[in-house]
Amino acid sequence: MKNGESNRRLIWIHGDEKTAELLIRKHLKKNNGTAYLIHNTEREVVINGFLLDPNRIFTNDGIKRNIIK
Repeated sequence: MKNGESNRRLIWIHGDEKTAELLIRKHLKKNNGTAYLIHNTEREVVINGFLLDPNRIFTNDGIKRNIIK
């Protein structure tokens, strides 16, 4: 979803976090930006064949924990 022109990007990837989706929708009604809403019923997502928790892809420790999991 998109509102106006802006380089701001938002992503909703955890299907179990409905509040985050609602806040993104509310935010884009008043602010410019683009949101990517990934509809998923689970907390984890499949990326390149791996089941990952997206919250753990931003640090080296988190990446290692995802791989071990």
